[in-house]
Amino acid sequence: MTEGFNVVHPETVPKEQFNTCETSVRKLTERLEASELRVNQVLVEPGEVTASQW
Repeated sequence: MTEGFNVVHPETVPKEQFNTCETSVRKLTERLEASELRVNQVLVEPGEVTASQW
């Protein structure tokens, strides 16, 4: 039952920035071996805002 998924601790993934804004993200897609969707963790500090990324 452990086949078909991975567990990733986001703290182990380096922070990056989107090309379109200053928001920090961690791109998790590759580490999760996701093939059907893209997975990002958006890092927002208290009081900071960002627009949705569709």
